[in-house]
Amino acid sequence: MKKKIILGIVLGLLLLTPIGVWSAGALMSTTLSAASTNATNVKSTAGRVYGLSLVNTNVTLHWVLLYDTAAAPTCNTDTIKFRVPLAQNIPVHTWYDTGIQFSNGISFCIATSFDGTGIATANAVAVNVVYF
Repeated sequence: MKKKIILGIVLGLLLLTPIGVWSAGALMSTTLSAASTNATNVKSTAGRVYGLSLVNTNVTLHWVLLYDTAAAPTCNTDTIKFRVPLAQNIPVHTWYDTGIQFSNGISFCIATSFDGTGIATANAVAVNVVYF
């Protein structure tokens, strides 16, 4: 009886694991801010963001803004899909088990305002994106 229960648990865990991440492994993008809005394209085709690891070492509040675009976004014009505020020295680490779907591509900006305007401080914000 114990063998059947253990096998059932293992099979259940395998079924709950996202197939793309399980079979090929996730990818990672890492960026350190420049003195700009840091318009960055992570992936130019559809994908999923599984995790974010972010930190801001500057006293000024910064924002990481994610976009569903196949190219580097126009930070204060393109539609923002997801916003993350970053206060000084308070790291943000998130994990999304099934990922956040991006239909066109995965892109981001780093800015000092929630709408994508405001130049980021150079070497102050680290952005790590786990995606597939």
